[in-house]
Amino acid sequence: LVEPSIDPQYPAVIDFASAWDPRYLHVTGYRWGAGRVKVVLGKDLPEIIPPLMGGLIRDLLGKHELTLEDIGSWAIHNGGVSVLDKLAQQLGVDGRQVFRHSWDVLRDVGNCSSATVGMVAKRAHADPTNGRGYLVAASAGAGCEVSAALLKYGGA
Repeated sequence: LVEPSIDPQYPAVIDFASAWDPRYLHVTGYRWGAGRVKVVLGKDLPEIIPPLMGGLIRDLLGKHELTLEDIGSWAIHNGGVSVLDKLAQQLGVDGRQVFRHSWDVLRDVGNCSSATVGMVAKRAHADPTNGRGYLVAASAGAGCEVSAALLKYGGA
């Protein structure tokens, strides 16, 4: 998806941000038990992740004097139906349309942990209706850490 060249068919990384709140370290992560690693996914994720991710995205865009309307494409980790719906509410967007590639990946292959955002980004990149311009990719991980990248087609 991202190339180290100035080829305009690939987006350039403009900026990246991540955040976490230590109050939620216990909600997601990994635990060793019964001789194997177990994934920990707390039931409160849909209440915790969307505000954290929504705030991070708004801050990242604001740093570059951009608004949600400036974003032509989105690649959001599909942490589940409730997470996507509540993130759309946080951002005030039509999540079924704006996050359509996230919904498609959730329907087709489910939530594949951190690899999911790459799958969604690949679909967004291949979409001929992609508005190009700016793309936001965002994901959540262990410890309720959230990350977002601002990319731009056509070079930086």
